[in-house]
Amino acid sequence: MVYIETVEDAVYKNNVLGGMPQLGISIFKGYEDNTNISISYNDLYKKLIEKETSIDNIYTFYYDKNGYINTTGEVTGLLTNNNEKTYLTDVFINTLYGKTTINRNIERSVGVNPYFEFSANVSSMVPMYLEFDMAVQPLDLEDVYYPYLDISKHVGGKVLESDLSNYTKDLNEVYSNEIIESVLSQKEEKQQIFHYGKAWASSSGEGEAPRNSIDLRKETYWSAKGTEWNAKKRPQTLYIQLPKIRTISSISWLNHHLNASPKDYVVEVSKNGLDWEKVVDKKNAKGKPGGSTILEEFSPVNIKMIRISIFETFQDSPPGIDEVYFNNATLTSDALTQESIINCPFCFVADAKMSRNIFSKVLLFPNVEVSWITNRDGGYSKTNSQSLEISADGRFHNYRVILPPRGTLLEKVRIDSFNYPVNVNIQNVTVMQMNLEEMKNSKLYN
Repeated sequence: MVYIETVEDAVYKNNVLGGMPQLGISIFKGYEDNTNISISYNDLYKKLIEKETSIDNIYTFYYDKNGYINTTGEVTGLLTNNNEKTYLTDVFINTLYGKTTINRNIERSVGVNPYFEFSANVSSMVPMYLEFDMAVQPLDLEDVYYPYLDISKHVGGKVLESDLSNYTKDLNEVYSNEIIESVLSQKEEKQQIFHYGKAWASSSGEGEAPRNSIDLRKETYWSAKGTEWNAKKRPQTLYIQLPKIRTISSISWLNHHLNASPKDYVVEVSKNGLDWEKVVDKKNAKGKPGGSTILEEFSPVNIKMIRISIFETFQDSPPGIDEVYFNNATLTSDALTQESIINCPFCFVADAKMSRNIFSKVLLFPNVEVSWITNRDGGYSKTNSQSLEISADGRFHNYRVILPPRGTLLEKVRIDSFNYPVNVNIQNVTVMQMNLEEMKNSKLYN
């Protein structure tokens, strides 16, 4: 008898009976006195690597609108074979020749950055390597009419220069040169924190590591471990150590969700990790929706370390923080404004000097987003995406990303989120399923 957990059963009913994409489920046999339990792909492969079970004891299947299909043979074959690379084809590029499309007119210039989409038809029931060669060259904006507007996020489909000549809407929020430079300088500092700083906590949930609070991705988060929080082991504390001593006048963070909003909390700072100064002591703070900014301002102070100790939350859920920002006494300290400018620094560029200043900042740590869709997904999402640091020197570099198992079939891959004008060339896009030995060597499930 196969047992499906209630939560999986509910998803099955919604997806299959509702006619949505098929649902992949892994079943683990021969564990705990030969009982059958339903677990995720990730848990299954972790148990195999740690030798808590063997390949002979696994059983996998999925349901779709046609009913039940056994995938055990395919999964065990992928886990034991030396899999070959599959080249992805049918590339779709939404701009001319993989280059930012710019319409220059006497009143202003409008540009759209490229994104690349590849079709795939590859089993996604085991982790896989996505690998590609890419050359990225920043485009010179010296010869455009200013202001320059990047409207990438407002335009879909294949974009031609003639299309942009008819584009009349101003959908970009205009920030001053000083605010943009301030935010990008803070981004540079945040990149330094990501690369050379440290984060730890009194506890954390599975997949909710403290480092998520400084990883430059607002879709990841730190959360205290539920069992610790519910056992009243409080406060739960998040610690962050900066690469060097710096002066800050406020701290802000993106709240994870309403019920986890910190209600009673203390923020302390230190230059040596021994002597701490309290800069915030909050009581009965109001709950805030997920993704909203919590901002605490104080007199400028020199710090090397900071700790946020949370005693109570809005609805007593374990506290969660998406992303932490440290701000000096500059023009902006709003986390959402920072996110908006970082995601699109060229949304409004007043003149050539401003353009050069922005380039000098964004090219220090250029990155792109790699996203993918499986037959279990309704479309692209932040859940199925990774930020990837790249080189913007115009030369080809090889990049590799590990895609986690999900559903049964990888359908599409997209490379996008170039946040400055570029000329991009991508070649040799391949995927290759990982066998069990490769998973072990990659330390994917350690």
